[in-house]
Amino acid sequence: MTQRPKLPAHGTVQRYRIELADKKNGKGSGPCDRCRSANSERAKNARANAAAAARRAQMAIVEPVTDPGHTEVSQPAATSTADRKRKIGVMETAVQADIDEIDPDLQVPFHRTLTALAIELAQEIDEPATAAPARRDARKQLFDVLRSLRTQKEGDDGSALNVLLEQAGFGTPVVPQRST
Repeated sequence: MTQRPKLPAHGTVQRYRIELADKKNGKGSGPCDRCRSANSERAKNARANAAAAARRAQMAIVEPVTDPGHTEVSQPAATSTADRKRKIGVMETAVQADIDEIDPDLQVPFHRTLTALAIELAQEIDEPATAAPARRDARKQLFDVLRSLRTQKEGDDGSALNVLLEQAGFGTPVVPQRST
């Protein structure tokens, strides 16, 4: 008479597999609750490890320090053509046209920085993946930035239009006034 080898303890993955094989062969009722729970825990840990490995694979690796205080970051080599060719949206086009209309002689301080900020906000508004509340906030910020590009606090000429605009909180227009 041959003896069956000693079985692993209940609540282990090995015992779960043995009991599952016995059920398929018609020798038992299947894995017990403790063994099923152990297998579920093993599967959960395997999924978590796979997700962590995927996150680690997407991280940029920092190279050793080259010059004192400087590091170089290596970017992932594979970039899709969609990343390289970004579609310019309606808002970005309109903002760029508004910025191009500003007279170079009447540019406000920090013009380049405000211009870059306005274009970045327009891109965020045009991005379909941007959530509605974030898009709404970006619109408000974009309006403030565009207003800052067009107005200045000093140099008011005292015209009625400038006084009304200043009272409304818009400051003095930097663009020349057209008289008819």
